[in-house]
Amino acid sequence: MEATAKYNRGNPAVKRILQEVKEMQSNPSPDFMAMPLEEDIFEWQFAILGPRDSEFEGGIYHGRIQLPSDYPFKPPSFMLLTPSGRFEIQKKICLSISNYHPEHWQPSWSVVDVLARPSPRRRCRPASSCSPPPSSASSSTSPSAPTARPSPAAAAASPGTPGVPVLGALPLVGLAPHADQASLVRK
Repeated sequence: MEATAKYNRGNPAVKRILQEVKEMQSNPSPDFMAMPLEEDIFEWQFAILGPRDSEFEGGIYHGRIQLPSDYPFKPPSFMLLTPSGRFEIQKKICLSISNYHPEHWQPSWSVVDVLARPSPRRRCRPASSCSPPPSSASSSTSPSAPTARPSPAAAAASPGTPGVPVLGALPLVGLAPHADQASLVRK
């Protein structure tokens, strides 16, 4: 990550982000991959595998995490880049652990915690059903979403579907099951 030279490595947010990147590279997960963009370490792209033993198993789903400048003391925002039949692409998602509900965020949580260890506390729903995040600063433009088509299960899903999924089990359907994960997180 050559671009990190432009960041103040004494900044607590930059230190934390670089530490998380190093930890992820040392201990890669078989279920997801996440990396900051080379030109902006506060914007991350992720690819996560569909949950095992579900109709989404075998899929690879792509999204974006925007870390605030005072991360980890303030929560990130989350956005999907793959059509899912449930959430609008390139729109922030209302999560109990996102900037929509900062009162639930714990500074000890990391990007790995959010992607790898879903829990019932970390529920999600379309942002249209939430109040705007407390600091509704406009988000930067994100890269184009990969072309994808929803599976029959995702096409049948609707924003009003009962049973709110957790982040690690989002029904984000569309990318080919054998797509190269690295190409999903690199710009």
